[in-house]
Amino acid sequence: MAFLNKINWNFLRKNAPNSSGIDPSAPSLHPVVQKKPATPSTPKNLAELEHEMELERRVLKISPQPLHRKAKWGIGSKLIWIAILIGIPVGVIWVANQPYPAIRRPVMLHAPFLLLPSYISMDNHYREALVSVEQAEQLIEKATSPADLALGEQKLQ
Repeated sequence: MAFLNKINWNFLRKNAPNSSGIDPSAPSLHPVVQKKPATPSTPKNLAELEHEMELERRVLKISPQPLHRKAKWGIGSKLIWIAILIGIPVGVIWVANQPYPAIRRPVMLHAPFLLLPSYISMDNHYREALVSVEQAEQLIEKATSPADLALGEQKLQ
C-alpha cells in the first residue's frame, strides 16, 4: 500500500471524468475575492431594534409562502358531486321500479321499500279510475239529458 502514496495525484485529477463539464485545470475568468467574515450588526438603541423587527414583519407578510394547500372546491365541482350523490340512489330506485318481473321479483323479496314509488303511483291511478267509473255510472243512471248519456259512455270507455 505504500506505493499509493507515491502516485502522482495530479495525473488522476486531470484524467478524471467531470460531470459538470468544466475543466478544473482551466484558469478562471473571474477573480476570486475573499469575503470578510460578516460581523453581526448590533442596534445601538431600542428604536433601531424595533425598526428592524418591523421590517422583518413586513417582509414576512409580503413574501408569498409556497405552502401546499388543498385545492378549493369551486361551485361547479360541488354541484357535480351533489348530482352524483343524488343521482345514483335515484337511478337505483328507478331501475328497481321498472315493470319487468325479472327486476321486480328479487327487489320485492329483498328490499320491498324500494318499490314504494311504483305502489304509490299504482294507488293514485287506481283512485283516479274509481272516480272516473263512479262519474260514468252517475251520468248513465241519473241522466237528465241525452248529453249526460253521451258523456257517461265516453267516461265508461
